[in-house]
Amino acid sequence: MSHQGRPGDKDYTTLKAHAKLATELLGREVAYEDDIFSSCVKDAIKLLFQEDILLLENTRFNAEEITINVPEEQAKSQMVRNLYPMFDLFINDAFSVFHRSQCSVVSFTGVFPGAASTLMEKDITALDKALKCREHPAILVRSKT
Repeated sequence: MSHQGRPGDKDYTTLKAHAKLATELLGREVAYEDDIFSSCVKDAIKLLFQEDILLLENTRFNAEEITINVPEEQAKSQMVRNLYPMFDLFINDAFSVFHRSQCSVVSFTGVFPGAASTLMEKDITALDKALKCREHPAILVRSKT
């Protein structure tokens, strides 16, 4: 699951093209579901085999993603209640949005174990190294979001 843009922005769009591009880049099919937690999505998840990849629709199409900012309430959201029973672990790969209080970013770790991806680990390690630099204690972090 992922997001693209914000309501009203030019880049606020479906993730269908992302699945197509990921298919081309990975050289293997990345299936796409045009919803986030419907019965069709749940059925698609149940049919996944090991190493299959499924991209769900833009999480920002779900109003709860933007409107619920309290972690305890996010854990009760439709997205979390519908998806968490289908998974064992949540891996966050989004260092650039990790600070945001949004359902798809922080709420799943309230209901089952979570971990940082190896990419996020590299980002955190680099930031930690920069913070320990005594020669140049200023840091510039550039993010696409």
